[in-house]
Amino acid sequence: MAVELLDRLSVMESKRPSDERLAGLETVRKLGGGSHGHCYLMRGDDGRLVVHKRVPVSHMLPSDQEVAEREVNILASLSHPFIVRYDRAFVEAGQLCIAMEYASGGDLSHRLDEVRKAGRRVELPQALEWFAQLLLALKYVHRLRVVHRDLALKNIFLSADGVVKLGDFGVARVLGNSELAMTKVGTPCNVSPERCEGKPYSFESDIWALGCLLFEMLTLRPAFQAETMPELVHKIIAGAHAEFRESDGIPPEVEALIDTLLAVDPSKRPTISQLLDSPIVAPHATRFLAADLEASAAAEVQQVEIPLVGYEGASKTKFSERPIFVEGGGRIVDEAAATQHDEKLVAVRQRRLKQMAARRGDSSTGSSRQSSGLSFDKVQNFGSSGLLGYLKGQGADDIISQRG
Repeated sequence: MAVELLDRLSVMESKRPSDERLAGLETVRKLGGGSHGHCYLMRGDDGRLVVHKRVPVSHMLPSDQEVAEREVNILASLSHPFIVRYDRAFVEAGQLCIAMEYASGGDLSHRLDEVRKAGRRVELPQALEWFAQLLLALKYVHRLRVVHRDLALKNIFLSADGVVKLGDFGVARVLGNSELAMTKVGTPCNVSPERCEGKPYSFESDIWALGCLLFEMLTLRPAFQAETMPELVHKIIAGAHAEFRESDGIPPEVEALIDTLLAVDPSKRPTISQLLDSPIVAPHATRFLAADLEASAAAEVQQVEIPLVGYEGASKTKFSERPIFVEGGGRIVDEAAATQHDEKLVAVRQRRLKQMAARRGDSSTGSSRQSSGLSFDKVQNFGSSGLLGYLKGQGADDIISQRG
């Protein structure tokens, strides 16, 4: 039954009252909420602030509940000074509750908006400092065989003293319902060419996204933008990023660095180690290396079989065993399993499209009517077929062929 796992969790959790699990946490205010749950700012006895996320799971299939549980366990196992720390998680009254570190400085998207409104620019040293911290965070997660897949300004947070905190490894996505393949997951502007084309991808996809981020930090413009989704995909696949302007004031060597990050061929992109050793980045990374080395050393002996707090018998997953997949967020790399998983998601999406078409009395799932309704600001999960496959499935074949 769809509720078997949740029932088991509920029985187990009853052995540990919620007031014990939330002992010492006082609600400060609600931060926001939506269809996938609500977030609250809470304060502990020691004055430390945490974000408490509550997401309904009672409607989820057992397989989705297990994925949610295992993903949270992995997130809780990540410990690095430049990554948002996930503190605890438990199931209560049909909700999965997650407590995580609070980054009071907001996200980089908001910070860049403030800079734009003030008519200023992000100084090069500041942008490279943020970039260096992101590199160290990614070096850590890549070492654990995790590909973030959703590197965007909105997922990069700042602490009160301006330290980068990389977040959103897919929690919002994994905590959705069994129709996740139909859920809008955000703008595709930072998606790599290989992902657009549905090709196999790995850590290099995150490197591409870093290039998009550094470009926008320094120019306050997206590296790739267009009026329609097909046009955007065409630009990404061609590697035709926006041109640098003289008014941007970016040194030629930094422009060249961004160009290498945005190489269409993944094998041509630099590795994180090469970037950290480069004369452009190294001076800005040096002061953070001690903290990074400490976190990396801890990762060597880290126990990743972390049962979900609040009940006994939680799934225990090693990185070398059952791979975890989070559409739109973090991913444990295993391409064979990835293909099977993505094929399943595509099948679910196609089935839903057919059901929707049947209710309209239309047997076609790729009509021009659907093409005209494509959302540019947000795009559905595009699975193993890539953005091109998704757009073709939505009736955009003609537009794509014209651009090709």
